[in-house]
Amino acid sequence: MKRLYTCLTASLLCGALYAQAPVSGTINGKPISETVLNPSKQQLEHDFIMTAGRGPGPGDQDQMQTKTLTDARCRNLNQAVRQTARESLMQQLGIVVTQTDLEQAKETNPLPDTKPNEAAYTALLNAISAVYDKHKDPNVVYQQMLSGYNLPPNIWPIFVLDASTPEGRQQMEKYYRNYLQNAPQIYKNQPLNAWKRIAENTKINQYIDQQLAVTDSTFRAYLEQWNKTKVQEGARTRVTGLSAADLGYMRQKREQFWNQQDAKVGSLPD
Repeated sequence: MKRLYTCLTASLLCGALYAQAPVSGTINGKPISETVLNPSKQQLEHDFIMTAGRGPGPGDQDQMQTKTLTDARCRNLNQAVRQTARESLMQQLGIVVTQTDLEQAKETNPLPDTKPNEAAYTALLNAISAVYDKHKDPNVVYQQMLSGYNLPPNIWPIFVLDASTPEGRQQMEKYYRNYLQNAPQIYKNQPLNAWKRIAENTKINQYIDQQLAVTDSTFRAYLEQWNKTKVQEGARTRVTGLSAADLGYMRQKREQFWNQQDAKVGSLPD
């Protein structure tokens, strides 16, 4: 059977993804998660807001059940395929993260303070109360109560929509209470998980660059210049010896490598 690895070129799978009815499928013979191919109504509403800049109205339901749904399914599937390709490559290369790798990742990628901002979450819940209990305009509430926090104005309508029903609001309040209660353990593990993934990516990227340098003389020359002139500034790598076009060439070749890995992953609709 033909392998289908991208929503953009796999007409059979995209035909299935375009259907409004629930669909299912497999990646490398394993069932695809329900949340990947059948996104929730809440996710579709969020996606619509991010695209249109407003909440969906009665006249938007056709778009929600066609383009928004298909885009979400395709995006989710592509991410799942890429994650499978990454895991397969790691297994193929026998990548193991050592304590030394973690220490290097910590040194070059200091993570910002990610402790939960209790004041921000409290302000968010108070803002929701102002909208639904005091019937204030959401835009005014945002400016008065939330503009000083790290909450983009285009994200605020999502919270307003989520809390528009008693069940949704109750669920939101329960989530943030539990979140704050369990945050110490969550954030204790988060840096370690982040550094582990950084260390894994470092090893994967080194392998990819080595493979590309063998077959592409232009990439090899750019890579040599990269290694000579790169300067690590925290999590950011600054390169002085290459132009934007040169760096774009390297990014393009790396992405082509990953596309080839994606092509090895079999994803089929049931």
